[in-house]
Amino acid sequence: MAEMNTQERSSKGPRRAPKSSTRVDLTAMVDLGFLLITFFMLASAFQKPKAMEVNKPVPAVDEPAGIKESKTLTLVAGKGDKVYCYTGADDETGLKVDSLTFSRQELRQRIIQRQQEVKAQWGHPG
Repeated sequence: MAEMNTQERSSKGPRRAPKSSTRVDLTAMVDLGFLLITFFMLASAFQKPKAMEVNKPVPAVDEPAGIKESKTLTLVAGKGDKVYCYTGADDETGLKVDSLTFSRQELRQRIIQRQQEVKAQWGHPG
């Protein structure tokens, strides 16, 4: 049973008859608390989760559609000072992967070579 006990006070005055401690039974208060919690849990309306709307900018008409994959060069760092590179293909011809060493000269030469290939194929570097 839940109850609240109070301590007796001692006074320095004349002796009085001992008082019995005051006991307040809190069982009904605990029951009432649980009933209120249960009532508000069942009576409240829960909101359903909603997805947030994302406002995207409208693309301009004169904006290019993007860079074609046949104009790109992808470099992937590998183990043992190796760099693997491949060019994207717009058609379904597949990808050819080359491996290079991680040296400044070889990487630079491969990038310049790819820029020249794109310029020869498309007439401009980018």
